Amino acid sequence: MKKAVVSAITVFVVVTLMLSFVIFTEKGLQLFVRSLEKISMGNLQVENVSGKLTEKLTFEKLSYGSSDTSLKVNYFQLHWNPAALRHGNLHVYSCVIEDVELSYTAESNVGEKDQMELSLPNLKLPFDILLDDLRVRNIQVLSAEETVAEIDQIDLQFSGEATLLKVNTVYLQGDKYEIQLSGNIGIDDNWPVDITGKWRYLIEGAPELQGTIRVSDSLKDADVHVELQAPHTAQLDGRIQLQDGGLHWQAQLQATGFDPAIISNDVNGLLDIHATTNGAWKGDAFSTALAVESIEGKLFERPVKLNGLAKYDGEQFEIDTLVIES
Repeated sequence: MKKAVVSAITVFVVVTLMLSFVIFTEKGLQLFVRSLEKISMGNLQVENVSGKLTEKLTFEKLSYGSSDTSLKVNYFQLHWNPAALRHGNLHVYSCVIEDVELSYTAESNVGEKDQMELSLPNLKLPFDILLDDLRVRNIQVLSAEETVAEIDQIDLQFSGEATLLKVNTVYLQGDKYEIQLSGNIGIDDNWPVDITGKWRYLIEGAPELQGTIRVSDSLKDADVHVELQAPHTAQLDGRIQLQDGGLHWQAQLQATGFDPAIISNDVNGLLDIHATTNGAWKGDAFSTALAVESIEGKLFERPVKLNGLAKYDGEQFEIDTLVIES
């Protein structure tokens, strides 16, 4: 009995010392990361590791690869307060991520039942979250070695409770666009949302587009309002729904006194536009339809009136009706 107690105490002391070494020392953090590299059979690699788990830690030249996906991060730094976990809080002072490259290869032999379906997770936060500052720089997404998305900058500050995320700031910036959002996202089966923001978009050789956006109701069935405020005014109102593992949408576009020169300098005029669109996307299947109820005004100083109907089924573009009066 005495030997068993001594053995148990010895094991407890050894485990405590090992955990203290890993948690409170830089050498311990480095040993922990190298162990993860071995466990991953080389899929995970980190060139440089510094800092401590209890304060600020830094990874340089981090990479992870699988058969169809690879992730490379040149610089990752996390500064957090682990002591807050004792009170049910996750407090991150700052997180900096630089030079991210995500590369994936789409499988060509995926069957209809195996296609990726869009859905919202059943999520409940185990603790309150406070993120003071997240900064991500230079993100590139590749598919089959071709660039499909690039983001220059992401800034994020938010706080979260068990049933609510309060987004103070989301800032996205790319080569030709800029978006700033804030609002609330509920965490329950319906995912209620109320997000507002501003955006701008640059078209080469044309004035910069600026406007606002609001997303409300629910992430499962969202009401979306996008407004163009400069250099002309236009409104797009619609709904986006997650249904049957896919994305569905309907929208109405209205623009008064629209100058097509903002799209092409060679086309001058003044148009009133009323149009509707709807469509769906699920896996590799994409379809959409556009109904131009009326485009009326002047082009090249001549009166013009147009309406029509067009659709795309993922393979071919078809114009059902096109009426032009001049």
